[in-house]
Amino acid sequence: INIADLSPIGTNFGRRVEKYNVYRTLSIADLPAGNAEPVGSGAELLGSVAHAEAEGTASQGQLRFSFVLDNAAPGWFYFVRPADGNTEGTPSNIVSFGAQGGNLSPVASFTADPTSGDAPLTVGFDASGSSDPDGTNGDISDIVQFQWDFEGDGIVDESSNSPTTQHTYLQPGQFEATLVVFDSGAGFAVSSVAITAGQAGNLPPTAVLSLQPVSGQAPLPVQFDASASTDDGGAGNLTFEWDFNGDGLFDLNSGSEPTAQRQFNTGGEFSPLVRVTDAFGLSATATASLSVADPLPNESPSAVLSADQTIGNAPLSVEFDPSASSDPDGSIAATEMDFDGDGNFDDFSLDPLEKYTHIYETAGNFNATLRVSDDRGAQSAIVLLIQVSEIGNQAPQPSFTVQPQSGNVPLEVEFDASASTDPDGTIVSYAWDFNNDGLIDDNSTDPVLQHTFVDAGQFTVRLTVTDNEGKSSSITDFNAVEVSDPGNQSPTAVLSIQVTQSGFPTVISLDPSASSDPDGSISKYEYDFDGDGDFEISVGSDAVQEYPYFRIGTFTPVLRVTDNDGASSTDSDIAVQPDQGWSTVTVDTVADPGDTSVAFVSSGINGLTKRFVVCYTEDPGSTLRSSNAPAILPTSWTVPVQAAGNCRTGVSLIEVDDAPAAFFTLEGGTDVGGVGYVRALDGKGNSWGTPQTVATFGAAGAQRLSAVISGGNPGVLSCSSSSLLIRFIGATDSTGSAFSSPVNVFNNASSGFIPGMRGLVVNDRPAVLHFNDSNFGDLEYRAASSSDGSSWPANGQVVSSEVQSSNQRYVGAATKLSNGFPMVAYEEIIDNSSQVVLAIALNQQGSAWLLGKGQVDLPFLDDPVLSDFNLELLGDLPVISFRMRNLSNSALAFAIAEDPTGLVWGPTEIIDGEGRPGKSCSLVHNGTHYVISQFDENSGEMRISTRPTSL
Repeated sequence: INIADLSPIGTNFGRRVEKYNVYRTLSIADLPAGNAEPVGSGAELLGSVAHAEAEGTASQGQLRFSFVLDNAAPGWFYFVRPADGNTEGTPSNIVSFGAQGGNLSPVASFTADPTSGDAPLTVGFDASGSSDPDGTNGDISDIVQFQWDFEGDGIVDESSNSPTTQHTYLQPGQFEATLVVFDSGAGFAVSSVAITAGQAGNLPPTAVLSLQPVSGQAPLPVQFDASASTDDGGAGNLTFEWDFNGDGLFDLNSGSEPTAQRQFNTGGEFSPLVRVTDAFGLSATATASLSVADPLPNESPSAVLSADQTIGNAPLSVEFDPSASSDPDGSIAATEMDFDGDGNFDDFSLDPLEKYTHIYETAGNFNATLRVSDDRGAQSAIVLLIQVSEIGNQAPQPSFTVQPQSGNVPLEVEFDASASTDPDGTIVSYAWDFNNDGLIDDNSTDPVLQHTFVDAGQFTVRLTVTDNEGKSSSITDFNAVEVSDPGNQSPTAVLSIQVTQSGFPTVISLDPSASSDPDGSISKYEYDFDGDGDFEISVGSDAVQEYPYFRIGTFTPVLRVTDNDGASSTDSDIAVQPDQGWSTVTVDTVADPGDTSVAFVSSGINGLTKRFVVCYTEDPGSTLRSSNAPAILPTSWTVPVQAAGNCRTGVSLIEVDDAPAAFFTLEGGTDVGGVGYVRALDGKGNSWGTPQTVATFGAAGAQRLSAVISGGNPGVLSCSSSSLLIRFIGATDSTGSAFSSPVNVFNNASSGFIPGMRGLVVNDRPAVLHFNDSNFGDLEYRAASSSDGSSWPANGQVVSSEVQSSNQRYVGAATKLSNGFPMVAYEEIIDNSSQVVLAIALNQQGSAWLLGKGQVDLPFLDDPVLSDFNLELLGDLPVISFRMRNLSNSALAFAIAEDPTGLVWGPTEIIDGEGRPGKSCSLVHNGTHYVISQFDENSGEMRISTRPTSL
């Protein structure tokens, strides 16, 4: 009972229905006209089915019920009524099992107008031409019910005693409108008319499906062909979808290909379907019938194994051939070999023709077993006996050649003993005595090797070979090599440069392979990538080097080669001119570089203008100076001005109430050494207020500073060079006009070193990450109990206990917040090499940390020491700058992580390599530009480096 399509049953859709009553009658007059009307007296109630017993759901538009008729007979009309208790609704259409005996079936005939057009298409249907030849009148008046199936889907959409009706086809498609007429004797007849609903003048395609074959036994490959399908008279622009087993699910979309193939491995009756769709999205389907018989039982394959030899002396090499194996009702899918018959298969192949080779090293009888598997999983095996005997070991026979036999020192000579043989085994070692002094100079498993003679003279060479059973033989070549010493000649350096990538970064390849040494060999290749006279790396081979330029400028790379006697020469090729990347300008020059600190500061009315501001110092007894640059052009800096006098080295710059403010260390002396504070009178730092002393620590003063804003007030963490105390000094107001007394945070006195430290703010409370050298190797985290920093915990949270670098006593660690959690970058010695470590706290308390070690590349500087770390975030990505240096070179480096955890990093960018850069560097960004301040330790230049963040 299709309650969505069936009328008048559909009248009850959505109402309460308890059951469906099933009736039969011999007279159509017993069929009630509508709801609540009783059935005629001649109608017989056969029984009922409960609504709850239905298959399907109302949301699917169709409910299905089963009812068993004990005595189904022709001549009866059957119908169904929905019921709720004793109340019955509108009856269904009638059905029958054929006419009464002697009754002639009626004639079904109808017209449709129109039969084609664009959807929505309203079609009028007229069945006035239907008749009943043996009825009372012999015409249409003898027809008792007209049943209409407008789509041809087997579902009655409308039933009535009227011969005319109409229906609107809302969707494009091809439909087989079907009429069933009943006469009074339960006879019925059927007639159909094709209706085509198109779209914008386009008609749906016509689907045609053929199969080859249409029946057979599994496994059965079947070819599906819908190439006879057409669209508006043609066959172009059609796409094809295939439901091979008729389960309602499409298994394949073959695009414009009208054929497909599928193998049926199990038996059954199938109704394959193809759906054909034209270029306008209209589609049609076609089905076919396929009968597949169950497959025959699988027969086992036959294993056949042969060998090129089955008897011999160890070591015995045997080739096994399984290719004669076969399968009577399929194919061989795989072969496996158990060479020694221990039950474990040692090798396998999916190629049934592939041969196997095995060497039997020891004597014995072996049941070599082949197992084959067919394409349906059946297996069989065969055994072949291999008999291996053992004979006494024979001595190997040594032989070697020398090339060249003479030349000048250093003379590289190749000794080749590959002609040595062993009649019953293999040679496992070649021992060489190059000067016949009775001592073995080289013992190798390789018969060919090179030896360099560094002294002049005639040399007798002795070779001893040993076989796999331990037996040895020797041969001596007297005066095999003659070496002369004419004096050393300088090597020739030849450098070839190619630009392999332009833009950012500009990448070049440096090829030194054409370099040569006329009387020896080149032992060292050194590269000065920026042409400043400092060679950044040294390698021992002529391999091509690649170098990226992350900074703007003109650079002439230089190659220096050194031979095995210490002579050297240089060469250069083209000048490289990168036009994108880091720009570096010199803002000032000082006699003795101190510290720098750079910040991005609000200024102007309501802080709407932003500028980059830098503060820097000289070493003891100098002044604190300041310069600034606009946010959009951080390469143009103002003439420096004095912000304060009588300073020591340390400085830390922050923004306080829309103006730059700096904490600085005071010059030592009686009751003078300590911490000072000064705030600019404008937002740019062109004019500064009167400096004030916020704390005094005696002659030693403070050495390191790290400024913070907590509770809306400025504050500073300081470290004294005499007491080795980390202290916090907080302002009592938002501008820093007055400060509270210093509060002790951590005492490192037991170690005797100034601990590296950096401050930060977590949950509006000052915090510090510092190195605890009294417990050598610890990096610790402490956070104050309140925003004014008046109380600190006695014990810190340990970030890492593996910081094995004394350099951390002299440099701090960079800190930042990631999603409100502390984060720190620092140096750690890993496998005897300096590496960058990024540690991210897993909570605000810092009780657990994620450590990313050694993920940052440290290129183009041999064995560097790392210092002067700075850490920022661009979005949620960590960004670091740091200094790399060794005894001869220094570089300012930069890197940005590719994920928020810092476990994956982009390439390390060398920002500045001129002189000894990177001292006291400081990093900031405004979202569009990175800005780094730094000192050149040699020249005293205070430099600013910048690049866009978009590169």
